[in-house]
Order: sequence, then C-alpha cells, then structure tokens
Amino acid sequence: MKKFLVIFCYLWTLILLNNIILAVSDDLIEVAPVEEQENATLLDSGIVTPHPTKTFTPVPTSTPNPTSTPTPKPVVKKIIKHVKPTPVLQSTVTKIIDFKISNIRINEIAKPKTINNLYGLLETEKKISLILNLENSGNAVSFYTTATLKSKNPRVLLYEPEKNLQTVLPNDKRELIFTFDIIQGYDGPPQLPLYLNIKAANFEKELPVDIYVELPNPSQNLIILGGIILAFLIILILLIKILNPKKRTKTYDFDTK
Repeated sequence: MKKFLVIFCYLWTLILLNNIILAVSDDLIEVAPVEEQENATLLDSGIVTPHPTKTFTPVPTSTPNPTSTPTPKPVVKKIIKHVKPTPVLQSTVTKIIDFKISNIRINEIAKPKTINNLYGLLETEKKISLILNLENSGNAVSFYTTATLKSKNPRVLLYEPEKNLQTVLPNDKRELIFTFDIIQGYDGPPQLPLYLNIKAANFEKELPVDIYVELPNPSQNLIILGGIILAFLIILILLIKILNPKKRTKTYDFDTK
C-alpha cells in the first residue's frame, strides 16, 4: 500500500509540473492578427513564417509501351458439304432364263431296198429325222444346259435323245437333230406325244414338239395288199406259161371223095 501511495504522489507531482511549464510558455508567445485574403489564404503574421507546403509531385515513371501484337484474324474454315446425290430409282430387271422352239422340220429316212422290200411298200417302221432350233429367249445366261427329247408313247423309239448344250447365252440359237422311229401299231394321236425337256442351273422346263403324222388308213392298206397279191398272181401265171411247153394241136386229114 505504501508503494502505491508513493507512485501516486510521484505521478501527481509530475502532472502539476507539466501544467506550470505550459502556462509560462503561453504568456511568452505573441500572437499577431491574422488577415484574410480573398483567396482565403493566411498572410504573414510577423510571428509565424509560413512555409510552402511541399506537394508531392509524382515522378513519371516510364512505363513500357506494350507492343501491340496483331490479333490473328480468325481463319474461316470452308466447310465443304458433300452433297450426296439423290439416288435415282432404277428399275431392276429380273434375270430370267427361258427357251422356245422354232423352225421345226422332219425328214423321213427310207431304208434301203432289199429283196423283201422291192418297192418300199412293206416297210413297217418309219425312221424320222427331226430338226429344230432351240433359242434362249430370256435375258440371263443358261449354264450347264441339256436338252432331252422324250416321248409319252412307247411305240415312238428315240435314238440318242439327250444333247449337252453347256452354256447358252441370251438370244443364242442352237440347231438340234434327233432321230426316232414310229413302230408299227402306233395308236397315239395325230400329234406325236413328243416334248423337249430343258434343264439348266436352277431351271427346268418342258416344251411340246409340234409334229403331226398321218394315221394309217385300213382301207388303203387293203388296197395296197390286194394290188400286191394281184401282181403276184400275174407273175405266177407268166412263170407257169414260160416254164411249161405248149401242146401241139392234131391235124386231121379229110379225104375228099
């Protein structure tokens, strides 16, 4: 507590001394009247010498001029649009294979004459040579093509009926020759039951062959047979007369008185 009182007294003493010194100094200072100018600035009072206030003038610092780099012009990319052409609808032609027969003709082949067939009238069979044109009437190529002549009647006898045509182009024509016999006793229709079977890769077709025959006439056959018999009888009579000698007739002498 004593220390506190000592410190308090010491501080109080210092404050009193400071106030005394300030009062003495105020009496020694002379204050002159202050005049006011129009520009509201203080004049010299004779006591206080005004000193101009130093204003801070900024020293210009050389700022480096930024070199303007030219702005690159934007490169306009030309976008080439590939315009797809409008597809033109084309009519697709279907490739097909087809055949047709044209220009049919026949030739009868006569057998050579023999002793038993002097005049060719005793021929019991007819051998026929058939010639026709086969055409690929389609628009596609026919590969591995074969043409076979077939008959629906057993009395039509065929010889080598199959023909290997191999590759047949569109509009290509092939001449085919077939040989067959019409056996005695044929009882079919006037149009021979013949047809041409065409086979190729993924294709098969049957084409009728238009051939007509004259059916045998029984009366005509009888006339021919009667003529043959009559001719045979005439020949036989002639032979008998030639081989047998003639009889001599007797001569009678009559005495006339």
